[in-house]
Amino acid sequence: MGTLCYKHESQSVVDNSSYKLYYDKSIITRQTICNDRPDIVIPDKTIKEAYLIQVANPHSHNLHSTIIKKHRKYTRYDQ
Repeated sequence: MGTLCYKHESQSVVDNSSYKLYYDKSIITRQTICNDRPDIVIPDKTIKEAYLIQVANPHSHNLHSTIIKKHRKYTRYDQ
């Protein structure tokens, strides 16, 4: 059997009439923040809100610490 290979070039911005999806891009904010590059950002154009999505694939032994680390990244800006 030959070598299996999957080649896919992801677009860093995908857009439609209601949403825009940013993948692996820095975001510009009014307030200077250290964590300006979430894994996925989905701004909702209709209600003018954005969803920040963090992705992780930890081993089972450090799942709890990974959740805490990802949550702390943006908690202080959620106001």
